[in-house]
Amino acid sequence: MLQHLSIHYLNYLNNHHPDLLLEWRQAGALHETIERQLDQAKPLLEKLSTAELHVDDILEQCLNELISVLPASRFDYITQLLSTEFEQQHEQLLSSGLLPYECMNLLQHCKPVFDNLNFSLANEDDSFIRYAMIAAISDYFERGQEQVSNAVQQSTTINA
Repeated sequence: MLQHLSIHYLNYLNNHHPDLLLEWRQAGALHETIERQLDQAKPLLEKLSTAELHVDDILEQCLNELISVLPASRFDYITQLLSTEFEQQHEQLLSSGLLPYECMNLLQHCKPVFDNLNFSLANEDDSFIRYAMIAAISDYFERGQEQVSNAVQQSTTINA
């Protein structure tokens, strides 16, 4: 059952905290970090297993326990902001299949804002953070548009 919990946890992290997975991978500590976190869920897993609960209920409760100690999802926050404040870009990225990749790029671009404002579960609804993030995302898209315009202008100059 621990194997199933591990799969569910990795799926959750991949969908909601890909930045953490990347960070752990780059530090060479992905396997150890996941194992350490799963070790903390073992007592609950064992306790629930003896309570004759359905396997899905056991996995759900253990997954919720693992999730409860994670920080607020910056990835989910950016994805939500894109869908509500940048609808056109969100739709384009979604239809092209690039949404997860651009959200990861946005995470890197917006990291200083997240860090400077101490983004957390406690303040993720703070309007100041929301406006600061909207400004950072706007900056990201404006810079991207400038780079595309410059590339088009350069290719036009070269072809002329």
